[in-house]
Amino acid sequence: MDANATTYFDETGVGQFKYQLTAVYEDCESDFALTPDGENFVNIQVTGIEENSNDEIISVTRIYTMSGQCLKHSDINTLSNGVYLIQGLTEEGKLISRKIILNKE
Repeated sequence: MDANATTYFDETGVGQFKYQLTAVYEDCESDFALTPDGENFVNIQVTGIEENSNDEIISVTRIYTMSGQCLKHSDINTLSNGVYLIQGLTEEGKLISRKIILNKE
């Protein structure tokens, strides 16, 4: 991974994954970064990967950053530029997820 990277994309698929983040300096490595809850890891459970569908999210239920942090609001209009995972309900009540990229100019 590039030492100057600020994002990470993992294509491992379905399963349970544990992520921990450190900063690596020239002569040392930091302790693990803490989540807002004070944990030094994030567990992610991927239960399935859907094919792209035309289902539209009509009600946003959760917004996650690409580092796995769940934001305390569900208003897409208040987000800064970046990549987010949006969970929401379709008109039929189906829970789906979408990755969005915001680039407000």
